Amino acid sequence: MKARGLPLWRRVVRAVRRQPGWAAAVAVLGVLTLLAASANHHLTGRANESAKQRGMEDAARAQTDAWRDYGVQIQAASDALAAEDPDQADAVLEQTPEAFRGWEYDWLKWRATQHHAIWASPDGQHGGLASVDLSPDGGLVASGGGNGWLWLNRMASGEILGSTNLLGRKGINSVRFSPDNQRIITASQDGTAVIVATEGLRVLHRLTGHDAPVNAACFLDDGGRCVTAGADGSVRLWDAGSGEEMIQAVPGHPPEAIHDLAPSPDGTRLAAAGHAGSLWILSATNATLLQSWSGHAGPARAVAWSPDGARLASAGSTGDVYLWEVSTRERLRALSRGSGPTYRLAWSSDGQWLAGACNEGRVLVWNVENGEQAKPLTGHDGKVSGVVFTGNSGRLISSGFDSTLRVWTLRSTAGHFQQPTEGEQRTTAIVVGNNGRLLVRGDVSGRISVHELPGLKAESSFAAHEKNVSALALSSEAQWLASASLDGTLRLWKGLRGELAAELLRGEEVVRDVCFSPDGRLLAAAGNNGTATLWNVAEAQLLRRLEPPEPSRIRVGEVLFSSDGRLLIAREARGRVGLWDVDTGSWRGFLGDPSQDGKATALALGTGTTVLVGYGHGTVTVWQVETMT
Repeated sequence: MKARGLPLWRRVVRAVRRQPGWAAAVAVLGVLTLLAASANHHLTGRANESAKQRGMEDAARAQTDAWRDYGVQIQAASDALAAEDPDQADAVLEQTPEAFRGWEYDWLKWRATQHHAIWASPDGQHGGLASVDLSPDGGLVASGGGNGWLWLNRMASGEILGSTNLLGRKGINSVRFSPDNQRIITASQDGTAVIVATEGLRVLHRLTGHDAPVNAACFLDDGGRCVTAGADGSVRLWDAGSGEEMIQAVPGHPPEAIHDLAPSPDGTRLAAAGHAGSLWILSATNATLLQSWSGHAGPARAVAWSPDGARLASAGSTGDVYLWEVSTRERLRALSRGSGPTYRLAWSSDGQWLAGACNEGRVLVWNVENGEQAKPLTGHDGKVSGVVFTGNSGRLISSGFDSTLRVWTLRSTAGHFQQPTEGEQRTTAIVVGNNGRLLVRGDVSGRISVHELPGLKAESSFAAHEKNVSALALSSEAQWLASASLDGTLRLWKGLRGELAAELLRGEEVVRDVCFSPDGRLLAAAGNNGTATLWNVAEAQLLRRLEPPEPSRIRVGEVLFSSDGRLLIAREARGRVGLWDVDTGSWRGFLGDPSQDGKATALALGTGTTVLVGYGHGTVTVWQVETMT
C-alpha cells in the first residue's frame, strides 16, 4: 500500500533498478522518437522552403512571360499603325493587361484612337485652308484655300485628285458638295460663289450679286438650288443649273453681316449666324424669316443643326458655344464659355457629339447629352478653320491655316485621348527583350532609348538614324540590337549603348520589320520591295535574299523565325503569310488561302512548331509550320 503511494519518479527509479534492460530499450526508443521528430520537422521545413522557392520562381516566370506577351502586343500595335491600320492597332491595345500599361501604351493608343493622317498641299500652296467638306458618299474631301485654291483629296488615302485656282489671290471662305457628289460650291472673298464640277474641277457657274465677301454657300433640295449668305447681310437663293438669282432676303434689321449658314436636315429651313450675335431661322423655299433671337453677346460665327432638326448649336467669337431648342428658342446648355473664338461647328450623324474648329490649333469635341468636353484634339499650327464628321461619326476631318487637313479617328469617344509627355518625341517602334526586363523604343527623330522594366527607368539613349525608326529587334541576351529607319538604313548595334557594329543597308530600301533567330546568329529584315533578307550577325554579311516564286513587289510587313530557327515566316501587306527554309533559302509556300482565310494582320509564335496568325475578320488560327496545316 505504501509502495502505491510513492511518487511517480520513485516508482520509475525502482523499476529501472529492477529491469535495467527494459529501461535501456525505452531510453533508446525515446531518443529515436526524438530524432525522428526532429528529422521530420527538418524535412518538412525543407519541403516548405522548396515549395516557396518554386512558387517564387513560377511567379517570376509568369511575370516575365506576361511582360513578354505585353511587348509582343505593343509591337503588333506599332506594326499595325505603320501599316496604316489604326483599327487593328486599337483592337490589339485593348487586349493588353491594364497593370502593364505605361507611356508606350498611352502614345500608341493616342495614335490609334485619335490622330490618323495629315494631308498637306504641295509646296504649301493653300495659303491656309479656310474650309473643308466631305462628299455625301464619303469618298472625297474638298478644301478651300485662303489664296483662292480649291483642292480635292481621296478620303481613303489622302491622295490629291485635283486642284484649281478659282479666284487669283482672293480667298475661299467655304466649300460644300452637292447631294449627288457631282458639284462643289465655294463662297469667296471677292463677293462671288463658284459652282464647279467635281470631275476635273471645271467651273460651271459664277454667282455674282453680293456687295461684300460671301461667307457661306450650300446646295438645297436635290442640288437644283443653292443658297449664299454674305457680309452684306443678304441671303440669296439661286438656280444651280443656270446660275440665275431667284430670291434675295435680308433677315437683319438693320442688316448685319452673316458669318455662317446651314440647311436643316429635312431641307426646309435655313439657320444663319449674324455679326451682332443674332440667330435666324428662314424658310428654304423663299427665304422668309421664321424665327430670330439674340444668341450671343458678340458676333455669332457658326451654326449647325442636330441630325433630327430639333436643336441648333451656335458658336460666338468670344468662345461661347450654346445648344438651343429651335421650336421654343430656349437655350438648353452652354458647352463652352470664353475659351476663344469657334469658327465652325459640326454635329455627328448619331447626334451624340459636337465638334468645334477653334483658335490656337485646337479642335474641341463635346458630348451633347451631358455637356462634357473631351480632351482637345491638338496638332494644327494656328487657327482651325473647318470641321466635318464622316458619315459613321468615327472620324473627324479638320482644316487649318497651317495648310493641312487632319483626319482624326474618334473611337475613344469618352475623350480619354492620350498624348506624349512634353519633351518626348513620338514613338514609332518598340521592342521588349532580355526576358521582359528591357524596353527599347525608337522615335520619329531617329533616336533610340532604352528603359528598364518595370518602372521604365531610362538606361541609355542615342541618335541612331536621320529619320523615323521603323523597326527594332533585340537578340535573346540583348547582346545585339538591330534598327531600321525610313531613311533606308538598317543598322546593327553591339549592346545597348549606341556602339555601331555595322550598317547593313544604306538608303537602298525601307525596312519595315526585323527579327533575330532564337540563337541570335541570324537577322531577318522585311523590305518594301516584296523580299526578305537574311544576315549573318557576327560577320555582318548578307547571306541571301529571300523571294517567293513570283515576287509580288508588295512590301513584307512582318518577319518571324520559327521557335527552332529553321523556318522564316513572313507576312506581306496584302495579307498572305509565307515560309522559307532558313538553311537553304528555298520557298516553302503560303499558309492557307487569303481569299478563304481572310487578310492576315499579325503573327506570333505559339508552342513547339506552331505559329499564330491573326486575321482582319477577328479570328486567330494556329498553324503547324512543319506541315503547313
